[in-house]
Amino acid sequence: MKNKMVTVKLVALAMALAVTAAQAQTKPTTRTSTTRSSNTWMNVESDSADDPNKRITLYRNGDVYKIKLVNEKITEMYIDDKKIPEEDFPKYTSMVKEILDQIKRDREQAERDRQQAERDRQQADRDRIQAEKDRQQADRDRQQADKDRDQAERDRQQAERDRGQAEKDRQQADQDRIQAGKDKEQAENDRKQADRDRQQAERDRQQADRDRAQAEIDRKQAEEDRKLLAAFIDDLIKEKVVASKNELFVVQLSDESLIVNDKKQPAELHQKFKARYLKTPGARFTFTNGNGRRMMSVDRE
Repeated sequence: MKNKMVTVKLVALAMALAVTAAQAQTKPTTRTSTTRSSNTWMNVESDSADDPNKRITLYRNGDVYKIKLVNEKITEMYIDDKKIPEEDFPKYTSMVKEILDQIKRDREQAERDRQQAERDRQQADRDRIQAEKDRQQADRDRQQADKDRDQAERDRQQAERDRGQAEKDRQQADQDRIQAGKDKEQAENDRKQADRDRQQAERDRQQADRDRAQAEIDRKQAEEDRKLLAAFIDDLIKEKVVASKNELFVVQLSDESLIVNDKKQPAELHQKFKARYLKTPGARFTFTNGNGRRMMSVDRE
C-alpha cells in the first residue's frame, strides 16, 4: 500500500519549479540550485548571469520564500504565499545578501571549473605534440648512430672515438624513448580524465531531465489538489455546514466519518461527501486553516 501526502508548502515549491521550467522555453534564464542541508534548497531565475533582477524561490526549515529583486533590492516578497509588507523588507536584507553571495560564489566556481578543464585539454594537446617531437628525435638519433657506425668502418682510427660518441648518442636515445613513453602515458591519462568528465556531464544532464519531469508531475498533482479543495469548500458552504470559507478551520473526511471544525456531521452528509471525494477504499482527506497557515493532505491509499 503506497501513501502519498501533499502539503500546501511543498505544492507551492513544486509549482515554482514548474513555472521556472516553462519560462526557460521562452527566454534565456540562468538557474542556480544550491543544497546546503536536507532542510534547505533554492531556485533562482534571471535573464542573464549578471542580471541584478532576479526571482528567487527558497525552501528553508519548512518555509517557502518567494522573493523578487530589482537591482538586487527586494520589490516583492511572500512567505508561504503570505505577502510581506514593504515596510518589513529590511528584516530580510541580510538573508537576501546571503543568497546573492551564494549565487556569486557558485557562478565563480563554475567558471573556475570550466577554465581548468580548458587548461587540461590544452596541456593534453601539448603533451601529444611533444611526444611526437620526441619520437622523431629518437628516429634521428638512431639514424645518426648508423652513420657513425659506417664512418667507424671506413676509418678504423676514428672508429674508436666514433664508437664512444655513438654510445653516448645511444644512451641519449634511450632516455628520449623513456621520456616519450612517460609523455604518452600522461597524454593517455589526460584523455581518460576527459572521458570521465564527459560521462559525468551526461549523467548531470539526465538527472536534470528527470528533475524537470518530476516537477511537472508535482505541478499537475498540486493543481488537482487545489481544485479538489475549492470544490470541497464550496460544497460545505452549499450544504450550509459553514457560512464561508473563513469559518472553516478543521476538516477530516474518511470512510468512518466527516468532521468539520471538530463537529461530527450527519451520516447522510458524510455519505454524500464520501461518494464525491473519496474515490478509493481507505482514502482520507484532511484540511486545517489556522495560525496564518492553510494545509491540506490527501491520503489516496
